[in-house]
Amino acid sequence: NMFNGMEKADAATYMKSVPQAQLDYLEETVVDEYESYDSIEEYYQEIVDSTLEAMEDEYGSDIKLSYDVERKSELSDRQLRNIRDNIENYYDANVEVTKGFDVRVEVTIKGDDDEETEFANLIVAKVDGDWVMATDLDSDPVESDTDASLDDWL
Repeated sequence: NMFNGMEKADAATYMKSVPQAQLDYLEETVVDEYESYDSIEEYYQEIVDSTLEAMEDEYGSDIKLSYDVERKSELSDRQLRNIRDNIENYYDANVEVTKGFDVRVEVTIKGDDDEETEFANLIVAKVDGDWVMATDLDSDPVESDTDASLDDWL
């Protein structure tokens, strides 16, 4: 969902990779409190549009993203608790985190002018029954910074 959403600049698809607690928090703060956007979809649309634009500047038009999973390892109970604790602490929500993986992927970004392949380490977790990106949510809550950019995931 994350890669498809970025490739197609589709906020709704990209948002499926974000924990619902984070979406709710952003809706409350960015949309309702700060009135910076009319909707959370508008907020994420700006993110995916700017990401696609940056990729087009670097690689040309007709961007295609592909990835191959190089390895994956199951997260420990402690890491799952850390993800749960971070989501609960940062987004003031009670969640259930039942499974997760540390995944190393080979990501290829290809455009009309150029292409590049890089490796990325991603954390994915099943939060309240949905598989989402949990990169930067698996560390100790005291040491974690959840403001990862999309570039950190590529």
